[in-house]
Amino acid sequence: ARMGSRFRRLSTAAAAPALPPQYLQQLNPQLWDRATHQRNHVRVDAATGSKLVSQPRLPPPDEAAFPAGYLDAVRQPHAVVATPPPSQGVFRPPPLALWTGDSFSPPTIRFEELMCERGGGEAAEWLLSQLYSAGLCLVTQTPPTEKGMRDLSRTVTGGYPTPPAEAVRHGHPTQSNGSDSGPYRTLYGAVWSTSVGGQPSGTSTADSAYSSVSLPLHTDMTYHATPPGLQLFNMASPAPDGSGASTYLDGFAAAHRLRDADPAAFATLRRVVFGYRSVDTATGWHLEAAGPVLSVDPFDEKTLTGVRHNDLDRLPPRPPASVRDVDGWYAEVERALAAWDAVLEEPGRRLTLSLREGDCTVVHNHRVMHGRESFSLQGEGEARSIIGCYTGVDELRSRWRVCFTKRSRGGGG
Repeated sequence: ARMGSRFRRLSTAAAAPALPPQYLQQLNPQLWDRATHQRNHVRVDAATGSKLVSQPRLPPPDEAAFPAGYLDAVRQPHAVVATPPPSQGVFRPPPLALWTGDSFSPPTIRFEELMCERGGGEAAEWLLSQLYSAGLCLVTQTPPTEKGMRDLSRTVTGGYPTPPAEAVRHGHPTQSNGSDSGPYRTLYGAVWSTSVGGQPSGTSTADSAYSSVSLPLHTDMTYHATPPGLQLFNMASPAPDGSGASTYLDGFAAAHRLRDADPAAFATLRRVVFGYRSVDTATGWHLEAAGPVLSVDPFDEKTLTGVRHNDLDRLPPRPPASVRDVDGWYAEVERALAAWDAVLEEPGRRLTLSLREGDCTVVHNHRVMHGRESFSLQGEGEARSIIGCYTGVDELRSRWRVCFTKRSRGGGG
């Protein structure tokens, strides 16, 4: 059974700015190849590929060249930038559902529903829709194995479940380029486990996740230029005494709250670039990247597209060379971070889950933060252990664009 809960629906129906005539002119379907969806009017030298000085004259802007409803859809900002070819339809994602932990239960589905040949397509589309809306789902009865994690990750990245070895030898039809999609390989490996010991040789454990201490709310891989899109956390072995509950928080809901309560702090965290770092001398990794805590749509500053937050991996903030009042800049940054922390610690904002064996949370890493309460290593049975993996954000956004792009009723294009 699939379950949901109460949300605050965030509408994107507000008036969006008109599209400039220059944009309409260059988006004209006549200027794009219907097979490759690339520009078809760029003139280059046939032998060298050099772009010619003389280029064709573009047709004047013409709204009638587009299918009904297409331009209205393009004008609307979304958490994912999407400009589908007019012949494919219009991008109409579900509305965002902002939540707080005191009134939210993750949408839930069983693993076998997603793996079922007949129902897998519809079930996978449901999962993708819920992940877009809420950023957090729960998949129950998930096998605590590498194959289970690979198969689940392929459901949301567009690949296929791992076929049996016999089918591979006989040329099973799922053996295509897509069958290799799935887990996103990092310094921790493709599929990893956060057990305190016994990690595969050559993989990094230079992270506080490989301990029993509590972890503050954060997003993962902030030290990657483009952090992974999804995290899959499958409870392989709960702590015998029930400790080690998992915590989650809707970063988009928190950011909206910050913007309403303190617009200046929101603007600072959207503008200031913070550095993040991960170093593992044992395995030879030194990763660094930078970005703002809050990211917005490049064409509409009111629309959030991402959250990057990790107090443990964040480097000291450094002002740009153009800043003259350095003391004032640091005071502004510290005040904004304090305001952000105050929102994150508001009562009722975080969700706490005591996961059972086979409970796998699927987390939108560019939106939902996660953490952990400390757990005990004492008692009978295995210590608390999570098996998990990441998926790429480009694969996730691609799946969303394909899933939510529908043909216009007016036809054309």
